Amino acid sequence: MSKNLQEDNIEAEVQRRLAQHQRLHEDKYRHVIDNVSEGIVVIQDGRFVFVNPSACKIVDYTTPELQGREFLLMVFPDDRDQVMDRYVRLLRGEDVEQRYAFRVLNRHAEPLWVELSAVVITWEGQPATLAFVSDIHERRCLEEKVRENLAERETILENSIVGIAFLDHQGRFRWFNSALAQIFGFTEKSLEHRIGKSLEPFYSSREAYLATGASASEAVRQGHAFETELQMHREDASVFWVHLSGKAVNNQDLSKGTVWVVMDITARIALEAELKRTSSEREAILQSTLVGITYSIDRHHVWVNRKFSEMIGYEPQELIGQWSLIHFPDEESWVKLGEEAYPVLTRGQPFSTEAQMKRKDGSLFWAQLFGRTVDVEDMGKGTIWTFLDITERKQAEEEISDALEKQKELNYLKSRFVSMTSHEFRTPLATILSSAELLKYYGEKLPVKERQDIIGSIEIAVKRMTKMLDDVLVIGKAESDMIEFHSAPLNLRQVCEQITNDVQRAARLGNADGPPHVISFDLSGDLSGELSGDLGDELADIELDEHLLQHILGNLLSNALKYSPPGSTVFFAVACGAQAIKFTISDQGIGLPAEDMPRLFESFFRASNVGNISGTGLGLSIVKRSVELHGGSIEVESTVNAGTCFVVSLPRVKHKNADASLGTTLPLL
Repeated sequence: MSKNLQEDNIEAEVQRRLAQHQRLHEDKYRHVIDNVSEGIVVIQDGRFVFVNPSACKIVDYTTPELQGREFLLMVFPDDRDQVMDRYVRLLRGEDVEQRYAFRVLNRHAEPLWVELSAVVITWEGQPATLAFVSDIHERRCLEEKVRENLAERETILENSIVGIAFLDHQGRFRWFNSALAQIFGFTEKSLEHRIGKSLEPFYSSREAYLATGASASEAVRQGHAFETELQMHREDASVFWVHLSGKAVNNQDLSKGTVWVVMDITARIALEAELKRTSSEREAILQSTLVGITYSIDRHHVWVNRKFSEMIGYEPQELIGQWSLIHFPDEESWVKLGEEAYPVLTRGQPFSTEAQMKRKDGSLFWAQLFGRTVDVEDMGKGTIWTFLDITERKQAEEEISDALEKQKELNYLKSRFVSMTSHEFRTPLATILSSAELLKYYGEKLPVKERQDIIGSIEIAVKRMTKMLDDVLVIGKAESDMIEFHSAPLNLRQVCEQITNDVQRAARLGNADGPPHVISFDLSGDLSGELSGDLGDELADIELDEHLLQHILGNLLSNALKYSPPGSTVFFAVACGAQAIKFTISDQGIGLPAEDMPRLFESFFRASNVGNISGTGLGLSIVKRSVELHGGSIEVESTVNAGTCFVVSLPRVKHKNADASLGTTLPLL
């Protein structure tokens, strides 16, 4: 082998080994570029000439799809001007910020935030831009959300109607809102000097400042909120009252400072001072101005005040996030309120109603509700509701309503009484007057029998008037609980026979021209075979109130005769048992309409079919009260034009606790 050939072989081997070494380095670089998390692109003449897999992944394109694609088309339209400007300036060699953020468009034309760092390089002999691209979309969106939240909270704090301040652990200002500056009257010149200063110059004295600070520090150390009311000075030295409340930002790390709320309560303090000099009525008015307040979104409580939580018996934290259903009696009433309220609120109008609410312990109370939307254009921002406990007012309204109803009923009874007395007393008075005139002018000329008949008419009229007055007095005593129950042994047979005879005689005198009524009297009944021996002996040893028994049987028998056709028979039966006595009185008279039955025993009430038959409407009311005082019961069955049957049951043993319900109140006469 010649020397030249040997040298050529050596040179070839060297070149081969150099090429192999270069390929190894290129493979390593390619491996790094393909697997790096950042996107790497080369842009030349405004187009992509190189992209790594990470760059393709960011925009969801493949390498062939990006190769040769115009770079500017991948930039979000609103950001193209600034990106193009930086690109041109960078190629010109100007000093530009190398890293900046802008938006690109992915395969679906969705904007994504990226951060780009670019340098000028030579690519295949021509100038180009090497850029490193990082996907910062998620981070940027989070930053935007944080900024929005911070801006929203800053707006809320800045526009609050109460003063809010953030103090460091030494009690010096780190931040305060406009409301606090207005409360203390800070001037524009003094605002910038307040940061880092304390509120001591605005206290009434250093002692007051130290005392308040000591109490506040103790509360904060224990993890409690601190609040107080005290006098302070504004910057112009004017005195005013404030409500001061604060708590630690972090109870576990007091070095992070405290947050304070300051409210100017000068007007309220002045009002309280004024109210102390006035009557208790004004104090009640002040207390009634305290209302419960809630802020709700989608009918969930987002915020509630203490008054509302006290009103329904919950702690505030128990209500946050809860459906408002929690303080309604049932789901139906909750749904109904929503159906009534939200269409009104959606129109931007306030909504007001009264509804029952439920406390935590299940008890119910009445509340007046008033609601408004936070933003009529966006109901999603929620609603503000106020609640006023009106339970006492509701109860008062019910009492007034009941009183009015009773007054109406009383007026009605008075009217009925006047109508009854004017009508019922007119006939006997006319009889007495005419009879007296006959006796006055013709008494000596009249035969003895006619004079006796006239005198008898006067006696009947007087007895009739006396009976009506007795009935009214009995009702008056019953209504005022003045009727006394006195039971005593009596002979029931003799009493019943006497009452029957008296009623029948009075009926004959009142209806001398027509055929007399007949009372069929039967005292032989035995209840369920409970008795043994002679029933006559049983009837001779009964213990009842004879006076009340006369009212019961006398009125029932009188009515039976009065409302039955002349000559008809009224059946009167008495049945005895070991425990009770049953009186049955039935007639064949006009009967009672079904619609009148519920009011049958009311004072002054008369059935609608009595026509011109006289009566006061007091008899059955007296019967009912007399039966109740015995501790007994009364039942009635009736058919119009077929007759009526009353059944009275009285216990044989004296009624010890005669505390019967006495019905509608009647004015005493």
